[in-house]
Amino acid sequence: MTAPDHPGQGEPPSELPDPDDVPAVSAERLVDGHDAHVGESEARRYPSTVGGMVYLLVLAMAIAGVAVAASGSWRGGVRL
Repeated sequence: MTAPDHPGQGEPPSELPDPDDVPAVSAERLVDGHDAHVGESEARRYPSTVGGMVYLLVLAMAIAGVAVAASGSWRGGVRL
């Protein structure tokens, strides 16, 4: 059997405290009972990344393609 790549692998680090010694923290105390990010998410209506925009464009083109195929005039859509 070979030695582990990292010395001490499989052993807990000694600088971490014992979980029983860590005091419990209330989530309500951390956020003061309300979510500060509620108003921010409602104001923005556009994708924040280029990948999100590409996804929306591909989704729109796929929906348009299905609509053309469902309408029965798919041959006209192929000519585009």
